[in-house]
Amino acid sequence: MIDAINMIVALPECAMPSVVCSSQIQDFYWQGLHFFPSGEYRYVANKQSLQRLDLSNLYISFGTGTTAKLKIANSLHKISHDGYNHTDFTKSQLEDVIHHLCSTLDIPPESMSLQGNLEFSVNIVVEDAQFIIENAIKHKNKGLQQMNKKGKVYGKKAIYTNYFIKIYNPLAKIKLEGNKGGLKIIDTNNVLRVEITAKADYIRRSWSIPVHSLSSLQKDTVLTALGQRLGEMSKGFIFNIKPPKMTFKQTQIWYTFTHMTPSETQRYNKGTGKSNFYNQRKKYKDLCKQSNIDLSTKIREKWAFLQAH
Repeated sequence: MIDAINMIVALPECAMPSVVCSSQIQDFYWQGLHFFPSGEYRYVANKQSLQRLDLSNLYISFGTGTTAKLKIANSLHKISHDGYNHTDFTKSQLEDVIHHLCSTLDIPPESMSLQGNLEFSVNIVVEDAQFIIENAIKHKNKGLQQMNKKGKVYGKKAIYTNYFIKIYNPLAKIKLEGNKGGLKIIDTNNVLRVEITAKADYIRRSWSIPVHSLSSLQKDTVLTALGQRLGEMSKGFIFNIKPPKMTFKQTQIWYTFTHMTPSETQRYNKGTGKSNFYNQRKKYKDLCKQSNIDLSTKIREKWAFLQAH
């Protein structure tokens, strides 16, 4: 469900640590967290104090200056699951993490403004995750970049200006990273993670989903909209799996549109004429429906399950 977040909290001056207000270069304690200077204008909570308060994997810092602010970032999912996010993360677990974070820092969730990137995802069970990853070649008309560790590919992603979408095997990633937590992994090839990381402002402006503050992520209307967006955008993945029984002309269209880069698509559009180009593209989309792997149904079902629990 919800994974990594980025939040800014503009605390009133009376609630700010005096060290931050005066920009002194020294360590200090605030709400049980031990902060150390990090550069000239920032104080960062150390890992030991975060761990002691069960807030491991978060990044919490104060920035100094005329508008001193508190910054909170990283994975809410990992707080709930001992540093891992390959497991399911339900709405009730999300609520528990939000309550714990807000009560520890004594800040209401509506005061934690969502800025920067917001990450949301689901893990779905598939028969062969590696087959899906290997055959994923595009998202819409965008080529996919490989995600790898130690020379081995565990996923792929499409990078857009305001967001990117990933499809990968989280268990394979853990294994390739050395599994430092000693996680017991029985089957590494039946879990597939579909994940979107998008700018919160873009989500609000272009997708019309009101993700204004941490409290927004407690609302069913917002969570439902994010799940629908994830399911819908998963349909953009194109896989190199040929439809059965194609005619010669259909085979030509399939190979042309499957393997063209965006610049080649533009040139082809100009060369064939608009009406002919759009007619061929429609035929290609129809062919995709015959063979493409549809992840959207599983994603929506899993999201609804997580939101209900």
